[in-house]
Amino acid sequence: METLAHLIENVGLLILAVLVYSYVGRRLPSYRPEVRLKRQLVLGALFGILTVLMMIERIQIAAGLYIDARWVPVALVGLFEGTPAGLLCAAIGAGYRAWQGGPGALPGIASLLVTGLAAGLANRWTGGAERVTWRHAMVLSAFVYLVVAAAYISVGSYGIRLFAQVWWSLLAAFVVGIWPVGRLLRDQIERERLLEERTRFRAILDEANDAIRIIDPDSLRILEANRKDSELTGLSREALIGRRVDELWPQDPATRAAHEAFVRETMKKGEATSDALPHVSRAGGRSYLGGAGRVVEYGGKRFGVFIFRDITDRLRAEEARREAEAMKAITELARATAHEINNPLTALIGNLELLRTDGSPEDENVKRATVAVEMGFRIRDIVARLMRITRREIDAGIPSMPMLDIRKSSDPEPRAPGEGA
Repeated sequence: METLAHLIENVGLLILAVLVYSYVGRRLPSYRPEVRLKRQLVLGALFGILTVLMMIERIQIAAGLYIDARWVPVALVGLFEGTPAGLLCAAIGAGYRAWQGGPGALPGIASLLVTGLAAGLANRWTGGAERVTWRHAMVLSAFVYLVVAAAYISVGSYGIRLFAQVWWSLLAAFVVGIWPVGRLLRDQIERERLLEERTRFRAILDEANDAIRIIDPDSLRILEANRKDSELTGLSREALIGRRVDELWPQDPATRAAHEAFVRETMKKGEATSDALPHVSRAGGRSYLGGAGRVVEYGGKRFGVFIFRDITDRLRAEEARREAEAMKAITELARATAHEINNPLTALIGNLELLRTDGSPEDENVKRATVAVEMGFRIRDIVARLMRITRREIDAGIPSMPMLDIRKSSDPEPRAPGEGA
């Protein structure tokens, strides 16, 4: 029962090592180079305390026979954090071993320091904590085991007899302590790396000039949204995530159909674009979105990525440009027409005036000439209006054949209330 209690205590210390590593990783993440040395020193010191605790909470193998796993924290922190952390951890453990004294003190101190140095070199061999594999952990376990065996043997015949009784226990402690716990530390490093990528991804996402929305293709629920998407919809990121994308579409059936067709085409073909998706702005006004959708795969899962941009101003500018071009064509045509009509019209009115003045007012031909002169003046007024056209006003009197309203198009624009004369 005492042996089991000691085993549980040591397992608890290894679990504590994982928790300490995770806590320090949140405060001093491995992906921030400026805190690397501080992280190494903090973890080296904390794992050094764990090393001392493991020396205190030794495991009873038989009556009067004990071992401890003091080398495991040293190997772990050196393997994942490098030489400074490994040597600091080893130095703390070596200091406690020196304080204990005894015939095996010097080999015990040396074995701790060699373990710390070897673990630091193993960190360089792996190329960093994120590249540690089971192979690296097993090689380090084997090397530390040989170092500890050499420490026992260096004591003499007593050490050799003692090692013969505990070799299997030490081997189990190193293999079980360094490999599985190392895997847990490796997972923590991976979480830190993913956190770094997520932080960088969010920063890039929020700095984008377009609204970006990532959805689940099956449920159509929003998985991620950026700052621009929040501005576009008037909803916070927290309110957007988890919501079905069709809840954001306008209620008008024709408009919803356009959004639905865009999403359906994206999911079916893998990519799609839309030049003018109707959208209700935050102020309640109607606007238009230019959209691009693409289905991407990451980690064996499919995601729908949609990018939107408010193109209302662009569409208005294009409409204004088309209007200006149409107005230019109208005025050029009107002026050319007026110029061509004016010359023969002046001659026509002059001749009709001569006919009207040559005869008697009661003469039927004079009456006809008078009417013709009046029509000529009317035509001249119309020609003058053609020269004054400043805008395009359509006469909707005949829906099947809309035409330019020359009178409205040439009249001065009405002033707004309050404007000067």
